[in-house]
Amino acid sequence: MSEAERAGIGEVDSADFAPEPEGVEELRRVYQEHAGKGATEEAFQRFLRVQVLWEEGMAAQIVQANRPGTGWWFWWGLDT
Repeated sequence: MSEAERAGIGEVDSADFAPEPEGVEELRRVYQEHAGKGATEEAFQRFLRVQVLWEEGMAAQIVQANRPGTGWWFWWGLDT
């Protein structure tokens, strides 16, 4: 990613997308299983930010796909 593309992203405040504490602990458990003994809190926080951004992006795509006149069902004539 170029510096210009990076600059366009801006800062992300992870508090805006904070998962529930139970979800964080589940992600921590999964992360530690994969990362092993060398897992640091800093690395986990990076993983958590990426995971949350991924989920938010997927949710945004679902919303977009469910708008009238969009999505595969529209193109197959199934839009109601």
